[in-house]
Amino acid sequence: VAMLAKMPLLFCPGTNASYSNAAYMLLGLIVEAVEHKPFYQSVQQRIAEPLGLQHLRALLPDEDMPLALAAAHEGRMPKADPGAWTRLGAGNVVARSEDMVVFWQAVLTGRLLAPATVQAQWALLYMLDAPTPEPSQGMRWFGKGVMLWEWTDELGRQRTWLGHAGSIPTANAQLLYVPIVQAYVAVAVINAVPSAAVA
Repeated sequence: VAMLAKMPLLFCPGTNASYSNAAYMLLGLIVEAVEHKPFYQSVQQRIAEPLGLQHLRALLPDEDMPLALAAAHEGRMPKADPGAWTRLGAGNVVARSEDMVVFWQAVLTGRLLAPATVQAQWALLYMLDAPTPEPSQGMRWFGKGVMLWEWTDELGRQRTWLGHAGSIPTANAQLLYVPIVQAYVAVAVINAVPSAAVA
């Protein structure tokens, strides 16, 4: 926290957004302060248990990635998970894809958060990527913990994804709702493969 306090602002608060693992770490600390318990316990009690998620959990500091999840590989050989990313809300919540889908459905349908909170997440979106001359490459927007992708497909249709994406040194993931087909998509793969392409 002291290190972050010394860093200069990138822009005036409330005027733009920038993806920040440090901000997710701070949110994890806020959860611990409000809940008076470790972050991983709050994830278990407030998310995993009420939704019946068997494989969603927050890893402990320095804990290796569990088996049966996207794990580090070098070539085709598994290698040890370095556990080098920061835990506590920034890359430490892990799940299998079926639990990710249930979680995202619960968020978007108001089962996990109040509907007003869900609406506020999408109320103000900031562009993360500069527009490209190619419509098919599209744009990505960021709200309060949510992302929106917009692009034009090969048939000239406007396409939209509502979700969140993230990565750690060993894996990357996409969690999406695709309105055009009313489908949820969850992909987590090793970093040799782009999860957006799989999605």
